[in-house]
Amino acid sequence: MIIMKNILSKHKLGLIKILLSTLLLIEGFVLECFDLSLMSWTVYIFAYGIIASRILINSIRDIFKEKKIGEELLMTVVSLGAMIIGEFFEGILVLVLYTVGEMFGNIASDSSRRTIETLVSIRPDKARLCSGDIVNVNKVEIGDLIEVYPGERIPLDGDVIDGTGYVDTSVMTGESDGREVRVGSEVLAGFLNGESVLKIRVKRTANSSAAQRIIDLSQNALEKKTKGEKFISVFAKIYTPVVIVLA
Repeated sequence: MIIMKNILSKHKLGLIKILLSTLLLIEGFVLECFDLSLMSWTVYIFAYGIIASRILINSIRDIFKEKKIGEELLMTVVSLGAMIIGEFFEGILVLVLYTVGEMFGNIASDSSRRTIETLVSIRPDKARLCSGDIVNVNKVEIGDLIEVYPGERIPLDGDVIDGTGYVDTSVMTGESDGREVRVGSEVLAGFLNGESVLKIRVKRTANSSAAQRIIDLSQNALEKKTKGEKFISVFAKIYTPVVIVLA
């Protein structure tokens, strides 16, 4: 519920533009069906202004500042071309659908970033050795023994060597129910310990823990393009100008 409120708050302006332009698009279509051409054209122009303003500005910026021809310029040419030949409904609908798709893409990216931030925030940076010393997790080595008290998060991956109880694994696995652990059970960094003290033999360092691997994979997925995406980017540099010229 909170996540949905954050999404609505961040994309509020985009949602308002989509809703207003869609309502005006429907109104214009109805007026056109009743042969009220002048009124329908007026409504269509208002709808176009609402949904196309940002796309037009970005396409102009791409040409004069970024020195490139992007998809927003392609959308601009397509929509204006449709408007010029009298297909107002189709021209505006293209921009509405494009804006909706772009917004969902941004929401997905934001969701991935929030997942990474959550993992980073709940991953402990300190570990309690069985000797009683509390040290930075980066100083703990494979084979060291650590203790985790009830209510604390497990700082490093390892195997339980003493203690039984339940751990909350939801942050790592998404499972809402607690998991029972006993001697020999594997536990991962980020698990929330339940009601008993657990003694754990560390089996992975902080930099190679399951939580760190998930963070690294998620960050790489956001920051690095796949081979397919790189090919599409190169292909688009040729494809997009050709399509615009043909249009």
